[in-house]
Amino acid sequence: MSGKKSTKNKISRRKFIGTTGCAAMGSTAFLSSFTSLGMMNSLTAPSQPDDYRALVCILLAGGNDAYNMVVPTSSEPYNVYAASRSNLALPYGDLIQLNYTDPDGIHYGLHPAMPEVAHLFNSGKAAVISNVGTLVEPVTKTQILAGTARLPLGLKSHSDQSRHWQTSAPQSRMANGWGGKIAEILKTGNTNQDLSMNLSPGGTNFWQAGNKIDEFTLSNQHDVFTAAIDNLTPLTTEFADTDISNQMKRVAQSIAVSGNLGMERQTYYVKLSGFDTHEELLNNHNNLLSLLSGAIGSFYEAMDELGTSEKVTTFTISDFARTITSNGSGTDHAWGGHSLVFGGAVNGSQIYGKVPSLDLQGDRVVDKNIVIPEISTDSYFAELAMWMGVPSSSLADIFPNLENFYTTSTENPIGFMNMTSQDLTT
Repeated sequence: MSGKKSTKNKISRRKFIGTTGCAAMGSTAFLSSFTSLGMMNSLTAPSQPDDYRALVCILLAGGNDAYNMVVPTSSEPYNVYAASRSNLALPYGDLIQLNYTDPDGIHYGLHPAMPEVAHLFNSGKAAVISNVGTLVEPVTKTQILAGTARLPLGLKSHSDQSRHWQTSAPQSRMANGWGGKIAEILKTGNTNQDLSMNLSPGGTNFWQAGNKIDEFTLSNQHDVFTAAIDNLTPLTTEFADTDISNQMKRVAQSIAVSGNLGMERQTYYVKLSGFDTHEELLNNHNNLLSLLSGAIGSFYEAMDELGTSEKVTTFTISDFARTITSNGSGTDHAWGGHSLVFGGAVNGSQIYGKVPSLDLQGDRVVDKNIVIPEISTDSYFAELAMWMGVPSSSLADIFPNLENFYTTSTENPIGFMNMTSQDLTT
């Protein structure tokens, strides 16, 4: 898992992982790490050290229509939303009300397919990061119209924007993943140096690929991983038999045994595809958000069962949001949107950042369709990195544009994570 690798070898190795579903570490090495540590029998009593922390990244692949996920429910902004979205607007009475009022007195609701997420939000275990997106530096509508704004590469491209969210360096197509960079800083803190800190039931990805570290792909076909889970007392939490819920179940099972294996810091990558909703947005988006919400609800029920809710933070990313207006039955590629964060360490029941008006002439709307993000992915991800224990002195190495948005280490970049003064000054 260490040492320099040529680009050719790295690509060929990634292709092998993606094709076979095998782990990045050989089965023999994986098995010996269990047996040599004498831990196989201890897997029946899962536990984590007090300072255990894990990040779970969920990619909503294809570009989530964020403005039908979080909707204003106060009359005036809802009417603006309904007029701009026309045939794609959700009925007011269907929205699930959130226990939140913004500084302007506006109330908000969630998509009706997300009752589990709404419950977590209203119980203080989830938050919304509003109008977040890939940015090199802060930009205004005036700068964009004048052609003077420095913009991300491939602004509406799936491949570019998905990569940029995972690297947080949108001026480059060569950057490594910020999850992989975090692992290279924190992995020495794990007692067990034989197991990878980065695990992926969602397959290969940019996020967990650092300079020397790649993901360890979890697969139902991996005999040794399956054997380890088989020694775990089964979770009582029930997960639906869907792809996203099965991925989250594997994450929960891995977290249950990770503490016994000497893992104090871990990252997990999960993927839910299908969000490129150019057609049939209402039905398709409803189904996707229902799958996501159900999986999240079961996962945090399992975290409560394991007593690890405050130690595990889950967050969503997506290629981009969708256009405000309808193309007939769907929406097209856009830019800034909303992300979700879950966990006991989240300062929940809050929407962070200003929810943009969907007025097609608004000051954050260009081309009468596309919302300009105000919060950068750098600020969003730097806060998660700090919560994981990355020292402030290392943040610039992970997020090259962070200084354009965040300059102090005495407070959180956004404020959605519950961190101590020690977390902010290390």
